[in-house]
Amino acid sequence: MTNKKLIAAVTLAVCIVISLFVAIRVAKAQTDAQVSLTPASIAVEPCNDFFVDVIVDVNYPSIADYDFFLNYNPNLMTAIDALNGDFLQPTILDFGWEILPNFYLPGIDAVHVWAIADSGYVGSGTLARVVFHCDGPGRTTIILEDIMLSDEGGTNHAPEKLNWVVDVDQQIPPANAWINPPDYTVPICIPFPVYVMVDVPAGYDLASFQLVLGYDTAFVDCIDIVPGDFPPLPQSVDYKLIDDGLGHIEFVVSTTSPGGSVGSGSIAKVTFHCTGAGQSILTISSLNLFTSQGWQIPAVSSDGRVVQVEYWEPLKLQHLVELPYPYHLSDLPFAPPGSPEGYAEIKAELEAKGYVFDVDYGGGLYNVDSFFDVYFEPGSEPFEGQVTSWWSSNTLEDGTRACMLSCELEDGSSIAMGFVTNLLPPEQIPEVDPYIIVNAQPYLFVRFYWWAWTPLGRIVTWSYWWYDSHSHPNWFWKPYYWWRTYTKSYYYPYTDVPYWRPWWSWWWHWVYWKHWNWWCTYFPYDP
Repeated sequence: MTNKKLIAAVTLAVCIVISLFVAIRVAKAQTDAQVSLTPASIAVEPCNDFFVDVIVDVNYPSIADYDFFLNYNPNLMTAIDALNGDFLQPTILDFGWEILPNFYLPGIDAVHVWAIADSGYVGSGTLARVVFHCDGPGRTTIILEDIMLSDEGGTNHAPEKLNWVVDVDQQIPPANAWINPPDYTVPICIPFPVYVMVDVPAGYDLASFQLVLGYDTAFVDCIDIVPGDFPPLPQSVDYKLIDDGLGHIEFVVSTTSPGGSVGSGSIAKVTFHCTGAGQSILTISSLNLFTSQGWQIPAVSSDGRVVQVEYWEPLKLQHLVELPYPYHLSDLPFAPPGSPEGYAEIKAELEAKGYVFDVDYGGGLYNVDSFFDVYFEPGSEPFEGQVTSWWSSNTLEDGTRACMLSCELEDGSSIAMGFVTNLLPPEQIPEVDPYIIVNAQPYLFVRFYWWAWTPLGRIVTWSYWWYDSHSHPNWFWKPYYWWRTYTKSYYYPYTDVPYWRPWWSWWWHWVYWKHWNWWCTYFPYDP
């Protein structure tokens, strides 16, 4: 008896399955409709709207209403509107849409759209358009699910889904990053700054960044890296690493203000020190930019290049006495220079001590330029500029008179110096050949006023007595050596190797011999 019941149950189950299969085949045969989503893929920027259309192609039966769900990621987008398409013709009895959570897929929402018309239609057209708002960057999909079409009799039909997935790429346009200047030529053994620049795409701001730089340690050393003007103040340096052995820099900066920087600006100032002649590439190895909303801005970067040029360095005393390069000197009408850094400060210092400078008295202006670069190292360029001297028109009670000196070259470099001097009174002059004393090596007291560049930005002054020169023939080169080694420690504070400019020795040569005749002939011995 039990076996008979089992056989009957199995037979009934098989009949039910066969019946369902036949019913499905019959229903499918009675429905000739396909639906799809368009477009198949979308690229959109955050904070912009986009839409997806549900397209239908129906041959049988005539469709009078539809109902479907679109699944989407609510963390990246929001459904903001739905519109009935052109497939169902008026009169539309009911149309609506709503946002529902997807209970089967946590973290996913669904937009539910439906419409009912007063009659059925066949053909091709748009069932509905759903509008979304892009809330943030990322990649996601929109999936068509649970769509049902109904005929005029209210019978439901499941159409064939041809394309039911839309790929959505929500990306911020890339920011441009570069090294400024992109191509930098500097002398060896000096510090020099470069800037990492960014151009933030319109509509976004920069609130923080993570920067990794690489450089060739064979030619440059990194002294420091500090934030630029992006992101806005107040800024926080969250991480800083300079590995000079590997030529590796890591720098992380953020702003504590509620908003970020927009437009173009520098995110970092990097100070390097040239260590040798050659070429090194400054590489932006990695750059991550973030908005005030925490979105990452992709970056396209270009590297920089630094060429270190080695200047000629004098090796013999002859190179110091003689002019280092062939040059041409042209006498021009005198006019006080206005642009050398420190010139105005030195002049004010001397005027405060009582020295008077008259444009019509004691001034000289000369244009100096090199004939050719036969003495220059390959890659260097000839020099040209203007040199001035300007003696005070008065002599103070102590017998001193002041002189202002300047030199400006076309490459933007300049030098400013002033000094006061007088000859020793007769009772202090040793008894030696007066011809030598008066015409060759006068016994002078000189006090120099030298403008010291960054980081001091002030006047450095020192005094020196030039006397007893018959016993010490290097009396002239001693202050020269001091000047070369001491003052440059202010001009280039990080150098550990002497840095040479083509007109430095020529400058001192000119300072002395240009004014030697005036010192020896016109200057009074007694105060």
